Amino acid sequence: MIKEVKKIKLLKFMVNDNEFPFFMYALDNEFEETQVNAVMKILSAFYYRLNENNDNNYHSYHELNKDDESLKSYLGSLLC
Repeated sequence: MIKEVKKIKLLKFMVNDNEFPFFMYALDNEFEETQVNAVMKILSAFYYRLNENNDNNYHSYHELNKDDESLKSYLGSLLC
């Protein structure tokens, strides 16, 4: 437990919270790696959808991510 606390403190020291506020938030709120990965994929999808005007490209992106088991399990746990 003490080693984990030291690792988190070290990560907080290394992460620039002005450049990477999400990661600092994740460290402060003790997000698990699967949670961080799921949120990053969701944010990437939003970013991709906002910045890509070609619906075919978005469809391809969606096809790559729709069968992601880690994302499904995380989103499923939120709905239960």
